[in-house]
Amino acid sequence: MGIAGVRLHDLRHFAVSRMLGAGVPVRTVAGRLGHANVATTLNIYAHFLESSDADAARVLAGLLVAPDGQWNG
Repeated sequence: MGIAGVRLHDLRHFAVSRMLGAGVPVRTVAGRLGHANVATTLNIYAHFLESSDADAARVLAGLLVAPDGQWNG
């Protein structure tokens, strides 16, 4: 029984990337993985966070530019 071509470790990566992408604090994710240090989690899984870079840019832009288009900086 299983999913062809998918390893348990692949599911772990999927779960971690989805949790981090959904905004679950990295300390919480690290604890669920059994990592004592969040640096371990980030060193292993940080490449999954790159896909959210555009979202981060939009959030930052929203903080710096008012709804009327005026600069808040």
